[in-house]
Amino acid sequence: MNRQVFSYIIAVMVIAITLQAVTTPVNTATASESIPLGWEHPSIFKDLLTSYTAHVKPGGTVTVHLAGDYTVKSAYIFAVLQKGSDLVTVNKTVSVSVNNDTVTLGIPSNTPSGVYDLFIDTNDGLYRIPQSIWVSENCSLPIRIAHFTDEHFDLHPDYYTSAAILAKLLGVQLYLGTGDATDTASEMQAKHYVMHRSSFLYGIPALENPGNHDHESDTTGTPFFKKYIAPEYWYRNFCNKILVIGLNTGKERDVITRSELEFMEHVLENNPNVPVKIVTYHHPFFWHHGNVTSTYNDPRLVKFLSTGFWYGKNHNISLEFLKYIEQYRVELTLQGHVHSDSIVNFTSTMTGYRTWFVTTTTIGGPHSPKIYNGFEVMDVYPNDTVKFPFAPPTFNVPVTHDVNRGVYPKLSIPVQDSYPEHFYAKYYSYSNTFAIEIENTLGYLNVSGTTLIRVPWSQKSIPAFYITRYSNTGSIQVVNATLPGDGYLYLLLKANLPNGTHLILVGTTQGEDNTPPTASIKMTIPRKPRIGTTFTIYIKASDEGWGIKSLSATLNGEKPLAIVKSGSYYLIGFKLEKDNTNITLNVEDLAGHKSIYIINIKNGEVKMSPYQPPQQTSTTSTSTTTTTSTTTSTATSSTTSSTTSTTHSATSTSTATSSSASQTGKPTRTTSSSTSTSMTSSTSQSTTQSTTSTSSSKAKSGNSYTILWISIIVAVLIILGALIAKK
Repeated sequence: MNRQVFSYIIAVMVIAITLQAVTTPVNTATASESIPLGWEHPSIFKDLLTSYTAHVKPGGTVTVHLAGDYTVKSAYIFAVLQKGSDLVTVNKTVSVSVNNDTVTLGIPSNTPSGVYDLFIDTNDGLYRIPQSIWVSENCSLPIRIAHFTDEHFDLHPDYYTSAAILAKLLGVQLYLGTGDATDTASEMQAKHYVMHRSSFLYGIPALENPGNHDHESDTTGTPFFKKYIAPEYWYRNFCNKILVIGLNTGKERDVITRSELEFMEHVLENNPNVPVKIVTYHHPFFWHHGNVTSTYNDPRLVKFLSTGFWYGKNHNISLEFLKYIEQYRVELTLQGHVHSDSIVNFTSTMTGYRTWFVTTTTIGGPHSPKIYNGFEVMDVYPNDTVKFPFAPPTFNVPVTHDVNRGVYPKLSIPVQDSYPEHFYAKYYSYSNTFAIEIENTLGYLNVSGTTLIRVPWSQKSIPAFYITRYSNTGSIQVVNATLPGDGYLYLLLKANLPNGTHLILVGTTQGEDNTPPTASIKMTIPRKPRIGTTFTIYIKASDEGWGIKSLSATLNGEKPLAIVKSGSYYLIGFKLEKDNTNITLNVEDLAGHKSIYIINIKNGEVKMSPYQPPQQTSTTSTSTTTTTSTTTSTATSSTTSSTTSTTHSATSTSTATSSSASQTGKPTRTTSSSTSTSMTSSTSQSTTQSTTSTSSSKAKSGNSYTILWISIIVAVLIILGALIAKK
């Protein structure tokens, strides 16, 4: 090869490599890109899952069993723990001993107390089992328990988020779920359950038994519940102080099996001195609400028992079950299924001991209009004492007389946003923005506290935080945040959420949102509407800022229309009763901007146009929306600027969460500066990510083009040198 050809090759290589470097983003990725989040794959163990948390003391071992043909190479546990206002990342290598399908995991003796994700390196890659290892030297009594049941993912994941965030703020120490975690037992529903449970109940050990909706299987015959959430029946002994047994009443069986009954009796017999014993299952044992004093072989007991489940399906197993409950002094049983509340105080005439049979309404499923979606919080003491510290005013247990179940007692904490009194929280997720909306209308409960949660986060920097306000009440502050590189953003939140609070915490790398949302019609079915038939409109809503919060529609200004969200589209279906029909479309984004459109259906044509108010008090606008919002920011001085059809003012204030809305009923945006100093106390990796990613993005872009031009000049000089050398 002569010198000229070699020079040409070198020149082409320089240009090609430079173009590749410029057009390919600089790899600033953390390990999160190769680390699983934990909910996108099943557990590799039969008996260690996200809602079957194992307890172990520092220096102790956990024995588990493989669910398939895996070769375990190594393992470690990982957690972000709160230490005052600091967030500390803990990563501990776990010793591994394998004997056929039995794996023994050794926890280092210097492991701090906390609930950890377990990472396992196998021949099939890296696996993560979130929130599966609870390390602590001891367990305290009484213990505060959250009872969730009938979560029915994915019907109302926002109600689960509501209950989870409130449970953490109320100081819950253990999560117990009693089945129907999924609605149709699909794999995606199981994954979404794991994501929400391990994010918004982060740091809380969890146990869940299956319900009748959790039994559909994959092609191998294994229910997704068993692969992602928990085994079919099980037990855990926490610190020899709290014994929990979970049973499976089946898909259509409605009662436990003989083998499960024997399993329960064996576990109770071998743990006689545990002061708190709890049994969980799905279908209610009693069809009753109130006090019952009896024993398992008392003929008068039958009138209180469930005839549709348990006793109605198998007399012998049911009565033997109650016999063991009495004999071994089980303090509490939890159940669900019927999507309503009831509590039976059962006092055994055989032992004199009291057992609480608590049935709680559904978290995410449908229910009677006489009840609501909710959950329960209990303080469980030794010696048959159970207290309900946050019960609503309608709570009427214990009672001195029998109450028929048809009255639908309201005993749980409501999280249904359409119910007048509720605690509601909704999680929003977009490519560079997340948001958590919180509303508290519980007149009897002012919520406050500090909690650590995490959210999936693919960005490489800690976001800026803003508050969108809908009331002058309440506050939420990001005390600290960290990005340890595992695919999550960890947030230490300090909240004061009294009755009347309504706000949205927004985290974004995009900066201020000054643009209102837009909407357009993408398709109609049928293409031309016909009176007397069902007509469906597909709406595409978009927002250049933080993202869409809500979209609602009313027919002729009166009747609300049902809307189904499918991906980025909103489907509005209704029966077209008459010609010249108007639909009012309201679109709101996470910054509080609102856009209003009118859809007119007339003479077989569908037209959509921006709503024009009867009177215009501002200058003429070319915008397709009408929007008003107010922003309070600590980062800017008092200024006023105008944008298209938007009144937008910024006022300096001392704290992010204490500013109030300037106009009643209109949202206020606040820049949260409370984290500006506390971020630096996080891990060094997180600090590096948060301080470099934003400031260097433009510099990287400019540097890339500079390098490109320098490389082209170098290549040209090489070619010219080759030509001169030839001559």
